[in-house]
Amino acid sequence: MVVITEVAGQRNVEVYSGSRLHPGLIHTFTWDGLDAYGRPFQGSATARVKVGYEYPGEYVCGRGDCPPGPQTLWSTLSAEIGTWDARGAGLGGWTLSPHHTYDSGGTLHEGDGRSRRAEFLVPTSITYVAGNGCYDCYEGDGGPANRAGFSTPWDVAVAPDGSYYIADTENDVIRKVDPSGIVTTFAGGGSPSDGLGDGLPATQARLDSPYSVALGPDGSVYIADTGNYRVRKVGLDGIITTVAGTGSRGFAGDDGSATEAQLSRVYGLEVGPDGTIYISDSGNYRVRKVDPKGNITTVAGTGVFGFSGDGGAATEAQLSQPYALALGPDGSLYVADHYNHRVRRISPLGTITTVAGNGIQGYSGDGGPAVDAEITYPQGLVVASDGVLYVSCGATRINPDWEIRVSTIRRVSPAGTITTLNTGWTFSYDDGAAGLDLAPDGSLYVAGADDSDEDYSGVHRLGPVLPGDAW
Repeated sequence: MVVITEVAGQRNVEVYSGSRLHPGLIHTFTWDGLDAYGRPFQGSATARVKVGYEYPGEYVCGRGDCPPGPQTLWSTLSAEIGTWDARGAGLGGWTLSPHHTYDSGGTLHEGDGRSRRAEFLVPTSITYVAGNGCYDCYEGDGGPANRAGFSTPWDVAVAPDGSYYIADTENDVIRKVDPSGIVTTFAGGGSPSDGLGDGLPATQARLDSPYSVALGPDGSVYIADTGNYRVRKVGLDGIITTVAGTGSRGFAGDDGSATEAQLSRVYGLEVGPDGTIYISDSGNYRVRKVDPKGNITTVAGTGVFGFSGDGGAATEAQLSQPYALALGPDGSLYVADHYNHRVRRISPLGTITTVAGNGIQGYSGDGGPAVDAEITYPQGLVVASDGVLYVSCGATRINPDWEIRVSTIRRVSPAGTITTLNTGWTFSYDDGAAGLDLAPDGSLYVAGADDSDEDYSGVHRLGPVLPGDAW
């Protein structure tokens, strides 16, 4: 068993085996209040603890040899810890009641000893970080992302260093924005002699309507090459390969090699911490996965369009064109069941349930149970480390007296209560807000497009006005 504790940049790994591993084991980690560089840490910090149990496992293979390999089950939890030391104010540790101080954890410390979270003090900031307003453009490489043109950017994936990747769907490319805000083409745009470009630098490859982009645990970039009926991978060396799909549309290949399997319209991707690739095989009304050995199986869906199966095995449930996928901190897989107007959850044991949406297209339910709320065409998903689920929804008329329709982002708390993040965006088509991802600072990145208003084709950042705040 391994216990990994991370706080303020410090990382502690403790391995228990043999006589050290026994029932009732208690692990204690004492934080010294310093960051990774040995400096005193001021304010609150998020402590994350991962407990992993390793056991000898064996993959079930449909053909060939399947050697055993160690498997690890992970459990993750987090907590806010830290202190506020007022001695730096020069008053011997005392504070004056009118003298307030803000810490980077998103808390305002008032001089009389009270504290207030920043989200109750300031509104959410909405920043247009990528896109120049042109709906159907391909321009701007080498310059600031907010002056570049995109065409139906459908998904976004944020890296740990703050850079992010955009599925520029109708331009048939993946764009990358570095931490300084400069955009370049990362994959696609080439005309290789073999028609695809596998084995070549990613910028020499050809993509067809990439709908989703995801990051692997090693920094590799995975692409839903939707129109080519494949999943592609760009390694750290910049070389692109196919990891799933033959390029022929259909359904075949379960329990075999993923590169010999048929896919049909991949609209969503997610990659697990062990490298497992989860695929929204939307045209087959299934969710499939590729294990680290490269074998593909179905994890949800019967292949028949519809809705059924809640409370039972996910492989016996019906889906109606799944879109985005997201992994929760407990290993659960969340599925945007697009035409069922629901978000569904597949537990680590394989049981499927609905966690948001009552199946009726619309907008209702804020402040109540998410399963009783009306949501519209869920398109993007992301789950925060504390279990909060964010859902981007297609455009709907949220007020019967309004002419316009609004694309909303809904928030589902770990307790199952749904609310709306008020973006103020208006879209008259069902595109609207699409792919979602969370940045290291807790801000939410939203890819979106709509050809009715050229001001909304790109990537927005939803975040706090003050640093360290979160919803």
